[in-house]
Amino acid sequence: MWHLLSRVSLSMVIIAILIAAARGRRYSEASPYAQIATFANGMPCPRLCLFGIFPGATPFEAVEEALAAHPLTADLQRGEEGNETTSIYTGATLQVFILRDPKGDVVRGIVAMPIYGQQSSSGILTRLTLGDTMRWLGTPAYVRVLLDIGGVEWMYPRSHLIVATIYNAEPNARLTMFDGIGSLQLYTDDFFTDAINVPTMPGLIKRWQGFSRVLRYRDLPTFVLFPE
Repeated sequence: MWHLLSRVSLSMVIIAILIAAARGRRYSEASPYAQIATFANGMPCPRLCLFGIFPGATPFEAVEEALAAHPLTADLQRGEEGNETTSIYTGATLQVFILRDPKGDVVRGIVAMPIYGQQSSSGILTRLTLGDTMRWLGTPAYVRVLLDIGGVEWMYPRSHLIVATIYNAEPNARLTMFDGIGSLQLYTDDFFTDAINVPTMPGLIKRWQGFSRVLRYRDLPTFVLFPE
């Protein structure tokens, strides 16, 4: 009887350990954004940031040092294709665009794009999915269907964040939890409005209707999110 109770107790302990490990694994897998929205020392940002950079607060001249210090962007090199208001940093699996506020020496926006290739598996953005985004940020308030490139974007106005999902999508393509990320775009309040209304990328603003087909979103009623 004692041996039976001992085995039962041991089994319960093992099961508890396995459950705890599974929960910890699910948390780490469900929160890759927790590595992106941090300072270089790994501390979480007090509000949404990308690699420790805060649009509207981070000085433009401090960006290069911040990116070099962050473990996820340490390999990025500044390219020559930028200009006075845009700096472009490229690494093996990631490209980052830094937009400068023309009215001041601060960052107006940061756009992070995964680079898919032979080293894709080592890049955190190349492993991000819409499921990760939903678990971290919740459902988007709106969806924008980009007409000229067949793209779909998730929009979080309160966070001033745009998450691009699929580009060159077939009309019958369906959004799924496993879809990868095309880009993360974090802006200041005013530039977020500008990004929504940019005339060179006409889009249809729709309310979030779940993981539906792109064609269904195109057929939904359209409205103006930020009237000019």
